[in-house]
Amino acid sequence: MMTADEKLAEASKQKQKGLEAYGKKDWAEARSLFAEAIFYCDAAYYSRENKAMPTDVGNIYLSAHLNASQCALNEKDWPGACAYATRAIKCVPDSVKGLYRRGVARTHMGLLEEAREDLKQANTLDPKNKAVRSAWSDLRKKFSEQSKQQKKAFGGTFDKASLFKDKPSSMPPSTTENPYAYLRIRATPRGSSEEQPFDGTVVLRVFA
Repeated sequence: MMTADEKLAEASKQKQKGLEAYGKKDWAEARSLFAEAIFYCDAAYYSRENKAMPTDVGNIYLSAHLNASQCALNEKDWPGACAYATRAIKCVPDSVKGLYRRGVARTHMGLLEEAREDLKQANTLDPKNKAVRSAWSDLRKKFSEQSKQQKKAFGGTFDKASLFKDKPSSMPPSTTENPYAYLRIRATPRGSSEEQPFDGTVVLRVFA
């Protein structure tokens, strides 16, 4: 059985190897190595023993999750990026990188309201962050596209409704652990070369 110091050393080693792979833009390998670093941090032990994670272990644990989330974003694995970022935010609720990366992932997953909450919080924490502001701009475009699609589908039902509000929703975001389920759908239209193929993700949230 490895000692705490041995686990810390191995976690640090795997993280460094992950950074090297990331530098080579080998996202899959880097992500795998960051996952190894997370494993050796042994968060389950500290949770089981009801102990606070030591600072040096916690720093690696947080960094590895944030880096793995970025790797998943680079691979366009939106659910994976969201999951890693969520764990990082549980460690540090005001992590701008975690909120930003989860906001980007949620935007691509079609969870626009949740993405807005993440990006608004990230912007509040770091108003000058260019990446956050860019993601916010992309989110506004997604809301606009969604509005146009709904108007087209429902014949003006939403003409008087604003789907994007500058103020946060009056309903606070859920703090429960209700899981998400993802269904990837790919469809190629028949008989018309003008129609674009559909490639998207249906997101379902499970409530007890």
